[in-house]
Amino acid sequence: LSSGAQSNAERAKAENAHEMAIESRDAAREKVNEHRIRPLETFEHRVVLRDALKDTTQRLLIISPWVRGDVVDQQFVDSIERLAKRGVAIHIGWGISRGRQDDQDKYAISRLRRLASEYKNVVLKNFGNTHAKILITDDRLVVTSFNWLSFRGTERRSYRQEVGTLIAERQYVQTEYEKHVGQFT
Repeated sequence: LSSGAQSNAERAKAENAHEMAIESRDAAREKVNEHRIRPLETFEHRVVLRDALKDTTQRLLIISPWVRGDVVDQQFVDSIERLAKRGVAIHIGWGISRGRQDDQDKYAISRLRRLASEYKNVVLKNFGNTHAKILITDDRLVVTSFNWLSFRGTERRSYRQEVGTLIAERQYVQTEYEKHVGQFT
């Protein structure tokens, strides 16, 4: 083949591979979405959080006992700010017993407080004594043992089992959202 024909053949092959990858991704998303209730394994949590920080359109609620800079880093703060600019209602709650407050990352919390002072749709609350780990993004709820704001959950760290349940039953999620968002008043 001439170099031009070979280049066209390679381009067509690459385009076909790209289309197949998109179809495969879409099929995987459909499979995930067809299960209205499903378990989440340790390393899936980080993906769910990343997707929530990127794709949420209406509401995001995160409750977790600890806040640490490993998770609430510049990328996290930037993602929250992008959501705030898009008008997403954001509620972030944290706090463990008074004797363990020193475990909190004061700098990470101050970054969140800055956002709350700049955007009226960002609401923060130190609950002072919660061990709940809740994530609500639009019409999806995750109840879990995963510490959303303090554990990165990457495969680079030694394995730590975390289990959760993702629930995508609209009415149930709405009821849970109302219950949890009521704690912020």
